[in-house]
Amino acid sequence: GFTEPRTAATGAPDWFLGVVNWDGRELPLVSFEATIGKAVPESRHRTRIVVFHAMGADGYFGILTQGFPQLVRVNPDVLSPDSDRTWDDQQPVICRIRMINTSTL
Repeated sequence: GFTEPRTAATGAPDWFLGVVNWDGRELPLVSFEATIGKAVPESRHRTRIVVFHAMGADGYFGILTQGFPQLVRVNPDVLSPDSDRTWDDQQPVICRIRMINTSTL
């Protein structure tokens, strides 16, 4: 199940939720919702963490999610660009995607 992160340091941005122990690593955990100015969702029984392997020195980070109705292997066959919405320059969004023909957040 989901483990609440250890609290972020004082003065950390709202989107940085803290760190969790994952595979023997300290995994930084962020809230995408908070990065775009929305409230951080409450943790529920279906809350999960998506772990990304980044191309930087630290290597890994996690994004809090609110569960999945099914597991999906993410690959080019299930993803496509979605140009129905644009984002302002202050938000950390490059583009929006559709996954299995469903719009994302």
